[in-house]
Order: sequence, then C-alpha cells, then structure tokens
Amino acid sequence: MKKLRFSPRFTPQILWILAPLVLSGIVLTWRLGTSPAGISATELDQCSGAMPAVYAPYYWLMHLLPVDCGVNHTFWLRLPSVLFAMLAGTLFVTAVKNWFGHRTAIYAAALFLLASWFLHAGRLAAPEVMLLAIVPAWLALFQRARFNPDSRLTGLYAVLTISLTLFVPGGIWFVLLAAIWKGNKAISFLRRIPVKLTIPMVAIPLAASIYLIIGLSQHQAQLWTWMGWPGEQPWLTILRHIAAVPFHLFARGPEAPMLWLAHRPILDVFTTAMVIIGSIRIIRHASHPKLIVIIALSIVCVVLTGLRASGIATLNLIVPLMYFLAAGGIHAMLRRWFQIFPRNPFAKWLAYSLMAIVVTGAVILNLRDYFVAWPNSTATRQVFSIKP
Repeated sequence: MKKLRFSPRFTPQILWILAPLVLSGIVLTWRLGTSPAGISATELDQCSGAMPAVYAPYYWLMHLLPVDCGVNHTFWLRLPSVLFAMLAGTLFVTAVKNWFGHRTAIYAAALFLLASWFLHAGRLAAPEVMLLAIVPAWLALFQRARFNPDSRLTGLYAVLTISLTLFVPGGIWFVLLAAIWKGNKAISFLRRIPVKLTIPMVAIPLAASIYLIIGLSQHQAQLWTWMGWPGEQPWLTILRHIAAVPFHLFARGPEAPMLWLAHRPILDVFTTAMVIIGSIRIIRHASHPKLIVIIALSIVCVVLTGLRASGIATLNLIVPLMYFLAAGGIHAMLRRWFQIFPRNPFAKWLAYSLMAIVVTGAVILNLRDYFVAWPNSTATRQVFSIKP
C-alpha cells in the first residue's frame, strides 16, 4: 500500500493545482460586484435562509462565509459561486493533464477558465454552479484510479467525488454507474487498507447519504429534482429539451438573459471544431475503458441536461465535457503535427505558436461577449434590475 509523503516530486503537482486556482480566481473576482451593474431577483432568493438537501454544500458555504444578502454586498453574495467555480476549474485542468498531458492542459485551461459560460456560471449567485465540477471530478478520478489504484489519496479523492456528486440533481446516476462498473474493486480496496482509514472513507459518503435522506424526507417535493427528473412534463417536451442540448451548444444558445447572450452558441467556432476532432480521435484511438467512460458520461450528461431538473442552468453539467473533448482535439492536432515533423524544432515552435494564437483569439471573443456585450444588452439590464 502506497503511503502519501511530501517530497520534491509533489511540487509540480501543487503548482498544477495553484495555477488554475489563481487564474480562475482573478478572472472570476474581477469586477464581481459591479458586472453586471445590478443584481437579479433569483440571486436574492438564495438569501431566504432555507437549507435544502439538494445543493446543500453551496448553502453550507453561504452560511460559513460572511455573506451579506443586501444588494450593497453583491460581491459577497456571489463569492460562494466563485469558490465552486474555482474548484471546477482546478478539477478540469487536472483531468486534462492526466488524460492528454501538460502542454494540452495549458491550452485547455485558458480555453475553459476564460470561456463565457464558465464566467456566467461562476459569477452568478446560484447553486447550479456545483454542476460544473461533477464531470471534471469523475474524469480526473478515472485516470488517477487507473494508474494509482492502491493509493490512499485516490481513495480519499473517490470518497469526496462521490459525496459531492450525491448533492446535485441526477448525481445519483453517476454514482450508481460507477458502483456497477467498479464496485468490486472499491470493496477490495477498502478491505486492503487499515481500519482507521476505512472508517472515515465509509463515514463521509454515509454521512452525506443520511443528510440527504433526512432532508428529502422533510421536503419530499425535492426528491424528483434530486433524481434529475423535472416533474410532470409531457414526454414530447422532454424529448424536445434533450434534442435542444446540441442545438444550444453548437448553433444557438438558450434564451436566458441571466445566463447567456442571446443567439450566441455556447461553444465558439474553434472550440466546436476541436470538439469534433477530439471526439473522432477518442472514438478511433482511445482504449476501451476510456471510451466507455466518455460514452457513459456523454449519454448521462445529455439526458440529464435535457431533463432540466435545474432549468436551463443544467447545461453546467455538459459544458465541461465539451471543453474536455476540445482538449482532446487540441491534443490530436499537436500529435499529428509532430508525427509529420518529428525532429524539426522550428516546426514544433510553430505548432505551439499557432495554437496559442488561435486559443488567444477564442479567449478574447469569449471575454468580450461576457464583459462587454452581455452586461450592456437590454435583456440583461432588465434581469439585473435591482440596483445597490
């Protein structure tokens, strides 16, 4: 059994955690209280004092932080969302680094952490921001479990991932699929580690489950939301919502001024192209376990996003997966280039430079949409109409 000891080898790993935290922290907190200029009624609703079982960690964080719910303290009201978005960004970069390598992770980090949708979700006082972290957490866990299956840190990471996932709508399906696929290995792992470690690793998700059972029994109307089901809706409407998921991603975004700039697709042209290339690359060349994970996550995310248990904000679940596939496309493009020019240093420099230029262009477009176009649109001003 591997033991976790601090050594110089951990310094790069710590830097890979700190770098996305710092980058996302800067961009998420810049003008947080003033962009957009007002605050929405939906954001103020988070100050009702209720402690629902669904998204419970978000509300725990609100009570732990000095969150003032007055309109004059917009920064503090939105800060819990910022912290969860920073967690999601760090998990995303970790997952990309583990799957595709360090260089691809740098490009993907810039693309995702500075994406318009990431900024919308991470700078809005709404608990649905937790959905951003779910897919990156499972992707990072899968790759870590493949190469460090006996690590105690892997076990702790799995426990925290499961516990976090249980609190979001539809998260139970991620946990059940993982239990069906790798449940035997998890049980075998728990039998091999000392009892003093087994107890907390079992106790953490057990405590989360008990909290959920108590909370859902007291508010039974939340049960369907927790399971990812939208309630009483015609099947035709549900199917239409599921079909609208790729339409919102690639063609035209949702009509939701609080979250998005009207008519803009969620993914820009470059990211869309990388998603297509990355998907083809994974289907053709990925190992069997990796392919199963990507297909399973894609199906679950599309269905849950289409069901809209959390409204249109459920798109937070699938957007990180799309950027992960885009990272796969970037990796495939660079890999192909280096196969053609394996020993030419100028060609290598040119490839990195061209990719950096294109990514920078996509980032500038996303930042302009979020910080310039969206706050100044009439629809946005009407939604964020409560002024300090």
